[in-house]
Amino acid sequence: MGRNYFIDAAKGLSIILVVANHSYLSHWFEEWIISLSMIRMPLFFFLSGIFFKFSDTPFKFFGKKFSALMKPYLVFGLFLAVILPFIGRGDFVTHATGVVWGTRSEFLSLIVLWFLPHLFAVYCLAYLVLKNIKLDSSSPLHYGVLAAVYVAGLFMLESIDYNAIGDVRNLGLPFSIDVAFISLPLFLLGHMLRERVISFKPSAPIFGFSLGVFAIASLMGGFLDLHYRVLSEPFFVFLGSLFGIYTMLYCVFYVAKVPVIEKILVIVGKQSLFILMFHALILGFAREPLKAINNDVAGVGLTLVSICIAVIASVFAGYVIRRIMPLRILFVPAVGLKS
Repeated sequence: MGRNYFIDAAKGLSIILVVANHSYLSHWFEEWIISLSMIRMPLFFFLSGIFFKFSDTPFKFFGKKFSALMKPYLVFGLFLAVILPFIGRGDFVTHATGVVWGTRSEFLSLIVLWFLPHLFAVYCLAYLVLKNIKLDSSSPLHYGVLAAVYVAGLFMLESIDYNAIGDVRNLGLPFSIDVAFISLPLFLLGHMLRERVISFKPSAPIFGFSLGVFAIASLMGGFLDLHYRVLSEPFFVFLGSLFGIYTMLYCVFYVAKVPVIEKILVIVGKQSLFILMFHALILGFAREPLKAINNDVAGVGLTLVSICIAVIASVFAGYVIRRIMPLRILFVPAVGLKS
């Protein structure tokens, strides 16, 4: 497996877990979905940090990231703000306000879009950090710095009154800056461990230990949901995320040895932007029919089908958008998601 393919395959698995979380699968496998909350987004942030580069000038860097993340977010978000009122879901002003605010709130019906401006904020924060501090993977002090940032994020979560603005629930700060200090350490850790991940060498004993720690963290009630601002048992979430990431990398290393699986995961990983944007909209059409199914076997089977359809349709939408010039201009960044 090529070096970049391994990272793309791991990112593909992360995105599939995100889609599964937003599906009706949680109705049948709630405990599994809760446990995997410590891996889904942490793994994506970790992988996003691996190829992070900060050599550009601030103006060029922020411009690239705005084009890569905020341009498609604003185009799609404002499109929804126009369309949703016609099907009886809110009004344009509140939807548009939610898009500009860029967070998980009652303003925006498709709440999964919160992630794109949040990722933009994390990229910008990482740029500011790494322009001033050279993080060294061999320095225990620097790992301590990342842990301190995580603790600061916990204090921020505790200090903000999320029910302070009228009836709007879990509003948060613009671009979810209030939870960025939870995401940022994982992103920076990926950057610090870049070479080790690229040349990943799986170890069965470490895998067994990591799986055990992750299981303990799950049993102790570790749960992470950034867009709802819920973080239960912070210490165990921290451990579950770190060791869960290694567990997932180990699994990807071996699962992706099957050529067909590797190809699927790589395609999904490379099309992650479009899957993040479109999958919830597609899954939404399947949710109500699935609620009416009483047969668990049939319900699980059809839910898995809906997940596959959401991923495939999102990937297909990405290919179409890249080939139609007006859509390409609106959605495709001037540069990719990698710097």
